[in-house]
Amino acid sequence: MLQSVVGALLLGLSFAKADAFSELESAVEAGRLDQVAELLERIGQSQSALPPPLLNALTTARSVPPGMEDMVGAFDALTLEAEASFESGNLQQGLVDQEGVVMFASDVIGPTHLLTAMHNSVYFRNCSQPGYNPMPKP
Repeated sequence: MLQSVVGALLLGLSFAKADAFSELESAVEAGRLDQVAELLERIGQSQSALPPPLLNALTTARSVPPGMEDMVGAFDALTLEAEASFESGNLQQGLVDQEGVVMFASDVIGPTHLLTAMHNSVYFRNCSQPGYNPMPKP
């Protein structure tokens, strides 16, 4: 049982150093559970940190352009308004509000910003809700 669990962990942690894996395999085969626990923790810690290039890209994607910090409050207010419309059951108004959030994010923060992408996703997910009619009756 322990060997199969460790085997699955080894497969999932393919980015860890090979020597840590061989040491782990040896500890499992020898039944040294304390060493197995220590090695698994060490491997887990090495996998919990993002590589610097990915961390830098994520930080850049999350950042707000200089001088736009005060726009975050307006963005949050628009987001809360859209959420309130959806929660009250007013799907059509919620979609209109959510589209406004996406347009605001795209125009003010930028079309490639993480918040724009995230709210675009929310908008399209909500468009697929039952009851949405893209062509309301006049």
